[in-house]
Amino acid sequence: MNAATEGRVEGEKNRYALKSAIIWSLVILSYVGGVSLYKKARFARLAHEGLETVRIYHPKVENLFQGSFYFFYDDQFAPGIQEILRSVQNKRPGSKIERLTIYSGQDGTVLFDSQKPEIIDPGLQKQVQGLLGTAPESVKVQDPVLLTSGFSLHIFMPGAAGGVLYSLDTRALQWTVWGALLLGVLLIALARRVLFQRQPAWIGKVRERLLQWIARYWRLQLKVFAGIFVINAVAASVVFFSLVALETEQQTERIQKESVLFTQFSTAEVIADFTHFFHFYYKERFLPEMRLITATNENLLRIRIISHRNSRVLFDSEQALISEGAKPPSGKEAPQADFSADIVEQLASRDLVTAHLNRDGEKILVVINTYKNENQEPLFWVECQFTYSTLHKAIATIRRQILLDFIPSLAIGLLLAFLFARVLIHPIRRLVQALQRVAAGDYDISVEDRRTDEIGELVHAFNTMTTELKKKKELRKYLSDSTYRQIMEAPDSPGGIKIGGSRVSATVLFCDIRNFVRHCENLGAEEITTMLNEYFSEMVEVVYKYGGEVDKFIGDAFLAVFYASDEVKTFRPAESGMERYRVQTSAASTALAAIYCGMEMRERLAIFNQKRKSMNKALIEIGVGISYGEIISGPIGSKDRMDFTVIGDVVNLASRIEKLSKLGKYTKIVFSNHIEEKVRGLLEYHELATEKIRGKEEDVHVFELIGIRDIEVLVANLKSSDRELRKRSLDLLGQSRNEHALAPVLRTLKDPDEAIQIAGTVAVSKLAKRDDEQAVSALFYMIENSDSEKVISAGIATIGKICANDRIFGLVPFLESKLDRVVANAVEAIGQVRNPRATDLILPLLNSRNNRVKANAAMAIFASGRLEVIDTLKPMLMHSDVLMRSSACFAIGELTQIAARQQFAEKWQQDPSGVKMFLAEVQECVPMLVSLLKDKDGMVRRQAVIALGKIKDKSAVLPIIEMIDPTNAGSKDLLEDVAQALRSIGSHSLVREVIARLSSK
Repeated sequence: MNAATEGRVEGEKNRYALKSAIIWSLVILSYVGGVSLYKKARFARLAHEGLETVRIYHPKVENLFQGSFYFFYDDQFAPGIQEILRSVQNKRPGSKIERLTIYSGQDGTVLFDSQKPEIIDPGLQKQVQGLLGTAPESVKVQDPVLLTSGFSLHIFMPGAAGGVLYSLDTRALQWTVWGALLLGVLLIALARRVLFQRQPAWIGKVRERLLQWIARYWRLQLKVFAGIFVINAVAASVVFFSLVALETEQQTERIQKESVLFTQFSTAEVIADFTHFFHFYYKERFLPEMRLITATNENLLRIRIISHRNSRVLFDSEQALISEGAKPPSGKEAPQADFSADIVEQLASRDLVTAHLNRDGEKILVVINTYKNENQEPLFWVECQFTYSTLHKAIATIRRQILLDFIPSLAIGLLLAFLFARVLIHPIRRLVQALQRVAAGDYDISVEDRRTDEIGELVHAFNTMTTELKKKKELRKYLSDSTYRQIMEAPDSPGGIKIGGSRVSATVLFCDIRNFVRHCENLGAEEITTMLNEYFSEMVEVVYKYGGEVDKFIGDAFLAVFYASDEVKTFRPAESGMERYRVQTSAASTALAAIYCGMEMRERLAIFNQKRKSMNKALIEIGVGISYGEIISGPIGSKDRMDFTVIGDVVNLASRIEKLSKLGKYTKIVFSNHIEEKVRGLLEYHELATEKIRGKEEDVHVFELIGIRDIEVLVANLKSSDRELRKRSLDLLGQSRNEHALAPVLRTLKDPDEAIQIAGTVAVSKLAKRDDEQAVSALFYMIENSDSEKVISAGIATIGKICANDRIFGLVPFLESKLDRVVANAVEAIGQVRNPRATDLILPLLNSRNNRVKANAAMAIFASGRLEVIDTLKPMLMHSDVLMRSSACFAIGELTQIAARQQFAEKWQQDPSGVKMFLAEVQECVPMLVSLLKDKDGMVRRQAVIALGKIKDKSAVLPIIEMIDPTNAGSKDLLEDVAQALRSIGSHSLVREVIARLSSK
């Protein structure tokens, strides 16, 4: 890495660190701000509750102080104060008074403190002295005052002696706030560690599960629904708060009008009571009248009568409540009214003045009305202070009502949002499903949508894409892997793609059918092409399995190439569920791959000939020639028509020595001395002939393969660190059929690598003999100690193949697995033993909800002789689930194959009625299968065609033909299935010709 690159990397790191610091700083500030708001809200609530408590208990404290502080301190005052504090704690635990301090009104000193020793905060002491008017340039207050500092909350109440300071208990709030801050710091640190730093494995798993859950459920439909819901919620919130604000404004205006009218109408009554009863019947008549007037208005908080002459307060209803009947001071001793300058200015020109003041954080409406005598001379001001308590109650009621009215609207909105999201997402979901099928290789899919909007355009573009891909897929069949690779990797140029030739080392395999011309003399053109297509399908699949490439077909022969260059990678996908192998780079490995390919081709040919024998058709024989050397690979032909192929002496040699395979006595697989040099010591072979090559001085020695002689190299490869080499070695050991290879292969079943375990399981299925105790035990150990669904399923399938005794019942616990694939394989394996116990174990699984489990159970039970299980499959044919219908078609077709086996022949002879019943049941299934030929799902249609072909009911011929649209040939695979079904049924040759023509389109 050069200096410039290091500088860029360092700069990126610094920018990332700065961005991360800013983000986390904002997160921390936001969290601290939220906690601060919470503290402020809780403080306000505590202050409100504490003020209510203090107003209730303060008169008792005042009376107790005046009556017993100086003369009965120890006997009455101190115990009385403690009793008041306990009473507050018991009756109002939410506003506990922690401390009570009484101050002198003369000099601000502390007369009493409920806590000993007396520790006074100097700052708080100075504030209290200012409220008492004892500090320089301070005025004594007449109303309660809140004092706050940090987590301290105090309420100062003025009194006769001076003032009382009530300290509220805020320890619970303090613990809550500090706990929230500490928890926030821990959570933020944990989040930072989880998101940006290395974390323990369990945290990674939790994070991965969370992300998977979000990815699974936070889909487009939910996003659209959430978006519409948020819009509805925001709109509803705007409407809600607008209505509440409007109602608040209207209710406030109403309360203000009512308060003004109340003050105007009650002024005369208040002054009349004042002049008649205040001086002589204060406690007996005046105070009860004032309480009665106050009780008539729920919002009325306080009434004051103020002299117009000297602005002194003659009566204060709040102070009268505190003093409990004591007559207020008069004359010069009466306190001065604390009118603001604005109110004084208005009173000079108006008789009625309204204003607002803030008292303990609560908004108070003040209405001052001037009382005049008969000569219109102003004598008194009557001040009424009103709260908005009824406003708060009314607004709370209105909010509840609006919310209740909004619930149906929100419910309808959510329903419409859900429906709209489904309507909007449905075509996109169909398109996603179609894309998944395209990704799986199915290009026959198309999406129908008549929309003309953007989604319709998207669907049209998708259908156009699949049409083009289908064309390219069809064209791909006519290209070899080398041609396809060269075209894909060739650079673009103005003159078009240019592909050049190259010299490479490779193993060449040439395969030809013996006496093909003689076979063709008695066959029609259709049967010849059908036979060749089926034969080539089997052989080509083996070639691709072992990493080879089919270069060309030459009549009944084909040429395959196994490249030795590590640059070669095949592009053709795996077929029939078989795993593809990458081409090995060494010459020896390509030679071995070609030889093992030839061996498996012989095995596939034996199976192919068994099928032909069952249909009374002639058997075919092949010869295989293999050579190794340098070949020329590149495009050959004219500028208008080219073919990418291989040429050279090695190609010609493989073709020539293949003809010598007819002289062979063993495998008919022959190879040159160039191959023998690569595989010497690994195979058993003998020299077949010596071939003279035209233009070459040296002779070519030709050898015929007998079998594998030495497997030690392959066994040694099982200890390699190269995973692909171990997998290839396991496959080759399985192909060797050498019983000495079984023991080392069984050891690989304990390998921690899932792929190695599966490859070893496949090799065991080829190497182990029937009921091999060692192999069965190793397989059981593997599946009982594995957590992999694939490993367990593969192991169960192999046990079913090699175990035919009671050990098979060791699979019974797997019938209760939560993995449907495991259960299905266990059913298939246990069902092969044809044991009454096995039937009883499998019978309950006929009620399974999984299509494969249900179909496998039906086939296993039918194979044991229980013919009535076909009643279980018939309802599946009409099931709403596509997989259920497809599995039912497959199972019914397989039942006819099971019924044709030799072991069933004796049962049919012993129970002819069973034959009639089974045939009747199958006949009832035919119309259902015919109806499924028009199913919407292509997989169901294919399985229905295959099942009808196995049943061989001639009434199905016309429905099968009718499902073919001559203008749209449709799926090539479906047409091939149709042709095979019609051949199985034995339809007229004209029908077969029609199908062949359609298949060739």
